[in-house]
Amino acid sequence: MRNYYYIREKISVKNGHSIFDDRLYAELNNIENFSIHRIDIDKNNNCILLDDKKIPAPTFISMLKDYGSVFVFSHFSVFKYLKHASNAVCINHDLPYWAYFKTGEIKGYLKGIALYLYITHFQKYSNFNFFISEVEHERSKLPEHSKGLIRVGCSPTSGPLKAKKRFLKEALLSGNYKWSLKRKSLHRSIQILDQSTLKLAAYNVCDVFEDICCDLNVSVSLNDNIEEDEFIRFGIISDSFVSGFKLKSLELIEKGCCLLTFCDLLQEFRHIVNSELFVRKVSSPTDINSTVEELIQNPISAEQFNQFRREITTYFSWKKSASIVHKKIENLFN
Repeated sequence: MRNYYYIREKISVKNGHSIFDDRLYAELNNIENFSIHRIDIDKNNNCILLDDKKIPAPTFISMLKDYGSVFVFSHFSVFKYLKHASNAVCINHDLPYWAYFKTGEIKGYLKGIALYLYITHFQKYSNFNFFISEVEHERSKLPEHSKGLIRVGCSPTSGPLKAKKRFLKEALLSGNYKWSLKRKSLHRSIQILDQSTLKLAAYNVCDVFEDICCDLNVSVSLNDNIEEDEFIRFGIISDSFVSGFKLKSLELIEKGCCLLTFCDLLQEFRHIVNSELFVRKVSSPTDINSTVEELIQNPISAEQFNQFRREITTYFSWKKSASIVHKKIENLFN
């Protein structure tokens, strides 16, 4: 009988990376007749935890070499251990090198090159590589037979989504912006949004967000109770780069927002009806204003949006993704 392990970096702050691991790991453990242990690499405390119990590093390395075990490595931050693993599957999410390539700075480009070489080197130790972004899956130079695609999922809902009836000229921002490249994108995006016809609002944001708004002298209202009202808002993806899947895009859609994004996300939603209407790439106040007016003036936009939103919550599923990972493990190692 094989043992299965999910290896991840232990992160104290909730972000897209940690949310992904929590949700996917939970769904893997919900699969009938399948049990997978969790291994957390805690860099801050320089320790390794197996199901929350500390184990010595040599014990961990010996476990990796066991031919009777299979390891799921989630995120490039733990890829350095791949060279010790006899049986391994990788999940590639939040690959940051493309973001550094887009900085236009020599320092950023060199950092991107270093990360690219590091990640692609260790990917080759894996029996199979999953990607969570269609863009990154296509970018990968790995052979087609050794890579695949899984999707992030929507948050579980307690009941049917409440239909939205009309648009509200409000831009909604959310998320953690502690990575310097995200802060730069956010700074630029807020400047552009402030020149548009949209009122700025936010929920679940970190101190960095508030500091940037203060520096720019931009007024932003806090809005935590938007799911219960009838309005369709404009959810903002402020990143100017694609790195992994923008998990907050699904969260914003669930909360009743169409997307205005400063990077091109349409490919990630191309299988969803009306995605070209409700996932819009923008780069200027003019883009934003014309998109807003187009949607508001269309008498059936609200009805189309509700259909789009329902399909999103069905198509993007943690349960489906866990099933794909499980089936691949079964096919490869059993």
